[in-house]
This record gives sequence, C-alpha cells and structure tokens, in this order.
Amino acid sequence: MSTLYNFTLNLLISLYNFSFGIFLGRLDYVNHNHLIQPKNILLDLEKTYGEIHPTFFEGKFEEAINYSKEFGRFLIVYVHSGDHENTPNFCEGILFTEIIQNYVDENYVLWIADITTKEGAVINKRLKVSTYPYIGIIHVNDNGQVMLRTHRAGDDIMSMTVDDFMTWLLNFHENNQHLIDLQRSEREQREQDRLIMEEQDLAFQQALEADKEKERLRNLEKEEEEKKRIEAEELEKQLREKELLEQQKLIELEKQQQLKLQKRQLIKDNLPEEPNKNEENVITIAIRLIDGSRVKRNFNKLSPVQDIYNFVDSSQEILEIDSYDLVAYPNRPVTDKESTIDENQIKSNDLLQISEH
Repeated sequence: MSTLYNFTLNLLISLYNFSFGIFLGRLDYVNHNHLIQPKNILLDLEKTYGEIHPTFFEGKFEEAINYSKEFGRFLIVYVHSGDHENTPNFCEGILFTEIIQNYVDENYVLWIADITTKEGAVINKRLKVSTYPYIGIIHVNDNGQVMLRTHRAGDDIMSMTVDDFMTWLLNFHENNQHLIDLQRSEREQREQDRLIMEEQDLAFQQALEADKEKERLRNLEKEEEEKKRIEAEELEKQLREKELLEQQKLIELEKQQQLKLQKRQLIKDNLPEEPNKNEENVITIAIRLIDGSRVKRNFNKLSPVQDIYNFVDSSQEILEIDSYDLVAYPNRPVTDKESTIDENQIKSNDLLQISEH
C-alpha cells in the first residue's frame, strides 16, 4: 500500500512539474514590449486597500523566478482580478494584513499577475485559472525545472480566515523547506567546485605565466647577448674602418704634401733671379705671410704679378694653403696674374697681404 501511495504521489508531482515546465517554456514567446509592470498595479491596489501588504516584486515573471532562486525562497504568484466579487474580501481580510505582510516578506517572494495586463493574461491562461482570487506557490531549481507547485483559489481561499491562510503558508514552507535547503546546498557545492576550479585554473595560469616569463627572460638574455656580440663586432669593424681611413688619409695627405713640396721646388727652381735693387724699374715689395712674418724681395715692376705669386708659393708656410689671393693696401685684391706689377699700381715698399679662400 505504501509503495502504491509513493508511486501515485511521485506520478502526480511529475505531472505537475511537466505541465508547469511547459508553461515556463512558453513564457519565452511572450512579447514584453507592452507589459504593465506590477508597480502600476500596486499603486491601484494601495489606493483601494491601503499600504499594509507584503512586498510585491516589481518586474516580469521571469525576473521574479530568478530573484526567488537567487535568494532561496518560494515564489507566491497572486493572480488578481479586480472585477471579481471575491477580490475585495481576500485583499482586505487576508492579503492586505500585517500578519501576512510580516510572514511573507520574511519567507517568500510575492509576484502579482493582473489579468488585465498582457503578461497577467498569459499567466492566467497557462495556470488554467478559472476562479479568483488565485494563489500559486512554485519552486524552480537552478536549471529552470519546476520542483513543486501548489495552489488555492476561489471559494477554497474564501473559506479560509487569515489565520488559516497563514497556517497554510507556514505548513507549506516547513514541509518543503528541504527543497530550498537542498538547492542551496547544491548551489553552494557548485560554487565551491567553481571556486576550486578557478583556483586550479588560476594556479595553472600563474604557472604558465611563470614559465612564459622564464622563457621570456631567457630569450631576452639571449637577445641581449646577441645584441652585445653584434655591437662589439660592429664597433670592432668601425674601429678597423676608421683606422684604415685614417691611414688612407695620412697617405693621401703625405702625397699631397709631397706634391706641394715638388711644386714648391719646381716653382722655386723656375723663379727668375732676384734683380738688384739699384737696377732700373726694380722695386722692393714686402709680403706678410700666414704666420705673421714678413718677407721682402726685389721685383721688376714690368714683370707679371705671377712672379709675386710664384715667390709666395715657393715659401715653406704656403704649403698649408690650398688657395689664396694677394691684397694690396687698402684692401685691393691683386688677382690678374698676367698683368704687370706696375699696372696694379704696386709701389716700392708696399705691403701685400695673403687672403685665404
């Protein structure tokens, strides 16, 4: 007999769960764009029955489901028909009383479905409500599957006093609290497992990051060593190139110096013999060299200016000058080397300066 009873009870609960599970699934197809929130309904109820009442959850049905799951409470669904004759007595005598307010707020989540709203009409239809007032108590697990449902409606509720209604809620809560406890325990276990997994994942990630950091440091050290090696080779190469370039410059400088010496000697060898200062048309010209010293020489004033340049070129100091002009007083360039000394108005004892280019 006990086995038959348990089988029948389990079958009835399964049928309830299945039917309400379909109801929850169909709610996904409700268009919520134009639904009236319970807050608007509550304002109307408070105007009629006062402000002493349990807290009505303000939001959609799915939000109330999630809220009750999150805080580990059963969800009371009150289907409200403002035009039904039983509604005033139920609201004034039971729902809008301090004893129900205190107990429901402490142990349940209360959501109202007004049948004049679209969502309320959908809830009314899915619950197959035929009389009012209607109170349904549901519990949904974390997967959205209905674990239990019970309800009282119409004359069944109206035959109850507020104490009877309170006892019904109290007995339901005590007899089914194990479901909430089990769900909370399972949720805590899942949370603990999740935290363990997170810790393991974190430890793995930290180990992985540590390995990556070690590898990065090793690669960085190798790159730094390779960089230093390349820099050292480059520096050595630059030093060799610089040394070679300096040697080439020195050789080139020596060549140029040698050419200048040869040129100087050639000019000196071809320089006309210095005339006697007592001869006709002979004048003495002074030249200030680069080092500031002066040299003098006799020239025939009918000789070309080139002779003066050749004399300067034959001096030792002029070897460091690539190009220059002779300048007569006052700052008058003497650059026409084919013209005569006399044509350039150079007089005896005149001082010529050297102007480098």
